[in-house]
Amino acid sequence: MIEYYVECNPDGVLLQHLKISGKLITHCNGSGNIFNKLRKFKNRFALIDEDPKTIEHPYYSSLFLEHEAKGIKVYTDKTRGHRILVLCPRFEEWLIQTAKEKKIKLSDFSLPDNPQFLRSAINSRLKNLQSLLTEIDKHRNSRLDELRRYLPTHD
Repeated sequence: MIEYYVECNPDGVLLQHLKISGKLITHCNGSGNIFNKLRKFKNRFALIDEDPKTIEHPYYSSLFLEHEAKGIKVYTDKTRGHRILVLCPRFEEWLIQTAKEKKIKLSDFSLPDNPQFLRSAINSRLKNLQSLLTEIDKHRNSRLDELRRYLPTHD
């Protein structure tokens, strides 16, 4: 089974919504910690934010940009067999745009539509995030479908 690395709880909720077992998800508290783990192992999957204001981790130089669309960059590490999905520019903005595409208001789920406020509120409202993702998925959202397209499949 593939192990999945995420930065924080909302990323884990997103993967679980996309049918990845919580038992396979490891919370690493930041992309730097994820990259350090990826350097040590093979055949892993990671979901991170782009965080354009932060310094790029040296591990990026070993990655190949495979695809970019719908606020998602797909990188691969061909040497180690990793796939890294990067939400651009950050999870919060990606989520807000994903909901807006289907005219879904975050306020209907007691979530702020301002990225900074959402960032501070979302960890204490993970059930609201789950409900929002379910509603978005009812409308066949291309951004969620794009994520699904690059998730490893399990038999």
